[in-house]
Amino acid sequence: MIAWYNLLLIIISTMIGAVGALTLKNGAMNMRGTIIQKILNFKVWLGLFLYGLASLIAIFVLLKENVSLIYPLTAMSYIWVILLSKIYLKENINAYKILAIIFIILGVTLLTI
Repeated sequence: MIAWYNLLLIIISTMIGAVGALTLKNGAMNMRGTIIQKILNFKVWLGLFLYGLASLIAIFVLLKENVSLIYPLTAMSYIWVILLSKIYLKENINAYKILAIIFIILGVTLLTI
């Protein structure tokens, strides 16, 4: 069984990673100008930083918990990406996505008990 604080950290890590993904998407959508301007795109760098931060948190948790337990929990990032995409990018959530979220929650719950 996973310690509650490590579960909380991995949830935070997946949320940060999901925000990183949306930040990268936003930065990629605004790639204009010269090659230097594209390389210096703040949102792309922020997205990469957030991905890195999420990875560092996950590594910290992996030091204390089994990889066979922690790594599958990172699937929660799919839930956050779907929800944030709906809120910020106005993407549709169809029945398949809802079913996928249910399966992920069920799987995460079974893993942590």
